[in-house]
Amino acid sequence: MGMIAELIKIASSTVKRWHSAPGNAVVVTGTGIGGETLETELYQSPGVFGQPTKNMRGIFVPIGRGRRYGVVVAVHNYKIALVVNPGEVTIYSTTADGETLKAFIVLDASGNIKLNGSTKRLVTYAELNAALQGFKTALNAALATKQDGGGSAGALTIDISASETQTVRTSG
Repeated sequence: MGMIAELIKIASSTVKRWHSAPGNAVVVTGTGIGGETLETELYQSPGVFGQPTKNMRGIFVPIGRGRRYGVVVAVHNYKIALVVNPGEVTIYSTTADGETLKAFIVLDASGNIKLNGSTKRLVTYAELNAALQGFKTALNAALATKQDGGGSAGALTIDISASETQTVRTSG
């Protein structure tokens, strides 16, 4: 019986149409057993699309007879150390060289979504704006009853536009 799968060291990756595939795919070039160069398509989990960096490891699975065609079914980066607890999922990106963790999302076992850590809370603009505008209306009504005899009532304005994030969006 021949070899079923092997570990390869990835030299590069690119996004392109692979042979007669119906669309673009991530194609990796790597070194397999005995230094043989392999170029193959990377199969990924549904909804996840990423390019592995140089020196990551991948599992090459030949398809059919010989080693003419196959796919890489998983990759791993030994240079990035993440702590993932049972039941959790982490999605992350690195620098182009694969050396440094850049952005990450943790779906934790208690149902929380953590963006680049868990030290800050995300506030949605619409809800915060509605609460502050209600506060402004109530405060302005209170100030209107406190005229100082010769002047007019005070008025308060609130502008929270600087708090609206442009990089994280939610639908609800």
